[in-house]
Amino acid sequence: MTGIRLEGIVKRYGTAAAARIDRLEIGDGEIVSLLGPSGCGKTTTLRIVAGLIEQDEGDLWFGDRLVNDVPPERRNAAMVFQNYALFPHMTVRQNIAFGLEVRRRPRAEIDRKIDAVLELVKLPGTGDRLPKQLSGGQQQRIAIARALATEPDVLLFDEPLSNLDAKLREYMRFELRKLLESLKITTLYVTHDQAEAMVVSDRIVVMDKGAIIQVDTPHRVYRDPASRFVAEFVGTASFLEGRIESWDAAAGRGTVSLADGLSLAGRGHGLKPGDAAVLCVRPEAISLLPPDQSGPGDHAGSVDAVVDLGEVIDYHVRLGGWTLRTRTIAGPRPGGPGDRVAVRLDPERCYVVAG
Repeated sequence: MTGIRLEGIVKRYGTAAAARIDRLEIGDGEIVSLLGPSGCGKTTTLRIVAGLIEQDEGDLWFGDRLVNDVPPERRNAAMVFQNYALFPHMTVRQNIAFGLEVRRRPRAEIDRKIDAVLELVKLPGTGDRLPKQLSGGQQQRIAIARALATEPDVLLFDEPLSNLDAKLREYMRFELRKLLESLKITTLYVTHDQAEAMVVSDRIVVMDKGAIIQVDTPHRVYRDPASRFVAEFVGTASFLEGRIESWDAAAGRGTVSLADGLSLAGRGHGLKPGDAAVLCVRPEAISLLPPDQSGPGDHAGSVDAVVDLGEVIDYHVRLGGWTLRTRTIAGPRPGGPGDRVAVRLDPERCYVVAG
């Protein structure tokens, strides 16, 4: 297996830096996603790793091998593209065989590997079909099979599920995760879909404006965002601006005083009393109760809007001068639009970041 290390990587277009990666290490067999909005530098970074574009500064290592000047075909990295890039006039077997034939592998070995990778992606018996005879999900699996047939040290994915419909995309996230876990090949995966990154990845690299904002496990990126940008991009949250009223640095928690006089508690790090701060409130941090069931620490609020999404109900609730968004499992409703409710916040699921 081969890890990947980027050190001091910079890629400029004119005077603008499309990517600037001070340091990023991906361990042997690790699955790491680059996540961020369009233009954040994730695809540029992926293409530098693939050798499709050359960085202006910095070093790129595959294991202990410096690959700055190594052409793409000699890096032993395989890429799965957004549009699959299957040859439409070739059968599935011919598509998978292409990379092996370029490497002048023996015919018996090529046939053996084709059968093996088709079994691996659960598409045996499709070898004689043309790509147009396959569904989108099947085409994506064939693109993955073609990449695996060359036995790469590194697998690279560029938005591989974005062309699939919503239900198939959700299914393929889990299938792809299981496949990558079984392969144990070092994988760099680009996506703008946070749910996809959460399912597929061992770690997530959140990027913005060419730079890395946070690198962490999916659990921690969601539950301990390093900034408001991360909290906004990964998941849903309501954002309440104020100043730190009190802070226990050792415990990593304190209270935020809001402009309308409310004081709310949350977790965070690197803050002190008086700092401008933003309280990020996730939907699952909020419980709504009828006013007569209000308890100590609950707040009086009112329902602005209710949207029934079938399995869950989406509430927009006024609390002081702020609007909070929460979701509950479909069932008895604590109130409808205009009704008063008691709002209970779980401080363990409210996150404080610098304002």
